[in-house]
Amino acid sequence: MSLVCRFLFFFCLIVFILGALERVEAADPMGDWSYDEATGPSTWPNHFPHCGGKMQSPININTEEAKYDGSLTDLDIKYPNTTDVLLVNHHGHAIEADILSSEPFVATGADLSSRYRLAQFHFHVGSSDIQGSEHHIHGVKYPLEMHLVHYNDKYPNASSAQGLLDGLAVISVLFESSSTDNPALNEIIDNLQNASYKDEEITVQNVPVGKIIPTDTEKFYRYNGSLTTPPCFETVKWIVLKKTASISEKQLRQFRSVFSTSRQATKPNSLVDNFRPTQSLNGRIIRKNFGKLLKYIIY
Repeated sequence: MSLVCRFLFFFCLIVFILGALERVEAADPMGDWSYDEATGPSTWPNHFPHCGGKMQSPININTEEAKYDGSLTDLDIKYPNTTDVLLVNHHGHAIEADILSSEPFVATGADLSSRYRLAQFHFHVGSSDIQGSEHHIHGVKYPLEMHLVHYNDKYPNASSAQGLLDGLAVISVLFESSSTDNPALNEIIDNLQNASYKDEEITVQNVPVGKIIPTDTEKFYRYNGSLTTPPCFETVKWIVLKKTASISEKQLRQFRSVFSTSRQATKPNSLVDNFRPTQSLNGRIIRKNFGKLLKYIIY
């Protein structure tokens, strides 16, 4: 065999081996997760150790056991009144909207240690109205839950903050089904068809983020927990609003019409029931800033 032939032979062999390794790595489930049985929540701790921690989210909020805390300051949400530019990014796990505006969306108060800046919000939706939310209120589930993910603005972004103890604050909004549309959701919902398959995205303008949140944000539950998806870092200061928002049945059907699979998939799977089961409190205390018990003196 000539030198040239031997060179070509070994070159092709190396290319083949590297290609095989790449295929094995691509099929490696270690870096993959889903809400399906094979790679679903029960398997997450096997590949993402933090998911087996003692301060995991979501939780069931027992309203009778939540403790009134008079030291909890009011939640102060300052979102610009101007219309916002967002990127709706469907990554196979949830419909997510990343804030593209350079103008800060800020949350303070509620015993937060600093200013927290909104990075993105995303949705968890059920296949029916009896489930969908990740947090439960006294055992009650809701058809939709929105998470507004904020990061401590002393850090450059959410990615760098997510592994740090004071890194994240997430505001949870629970939605109840209504007979009328929620107009604040229209811009997102009207563009779902352009991001209805895994990894598709579309830039959306004129989304009034502040109007999606209930007007009454005075009452809330507060606890320390984790990201509800891998890597499940236990670095989240959770604020679950007591007041619910509304969404119509028509709008819920549109949320349920998107897929967790790619457009090329022969058997597309609907992106529904993307919620993690509630986790044990493990001694954690849920605080609330309402429902103070009054003591009466009888003469």
